[in-house]
Amino acid sequence: LACWPGQWAAPEFVLLGNRSALEDLRNFPPDLIAGHCRVEVDRLALPGVVGLMHGCDAFLGADGGLMHVAVACDLPGLALFVEIDPALRLLPGTRLHGRFTASAIDELAVETVAEAFVESLGADQATRRTTASI
Repeated sequence: LACWPGQWAAPEFVLLGNRSALEDLRNFPPDLIAGHCRVEVDRLALPGVVGLMHGCDAFLGADGGLMHVAVACDLPGLALFVEIDPALRLLPGTRLHGRFTASAIDELAVETVAEAFVESLGADQATRRTTASI
């Protein structure tokens, strides 16, 4: 939120993931969840997730199934990759940008990811609801 452009409406992050993401959710600051998140972790079957993502304005998450749904929904945003070159998964024409790390994904600095995400949306993108897979 610290690097979110002031001229854009405050984001609402729709948090998605399966049961294994519940532990990650416990690490989120409660004030972030209360003020800027809609938690849907381990609540929807795949068709519901796809429908929810289709209504979002952007995607932020790791390379995986939800990222491929984001590509299919033609969402802009940022996908995080470990050990795999983003060019192998994000074909030309996709609106997602990739960020690669050779180390563990949780070793990426939050500030670095946030800045890359905002940059991926472009200067005149007014994003309100963002899908974040955890």
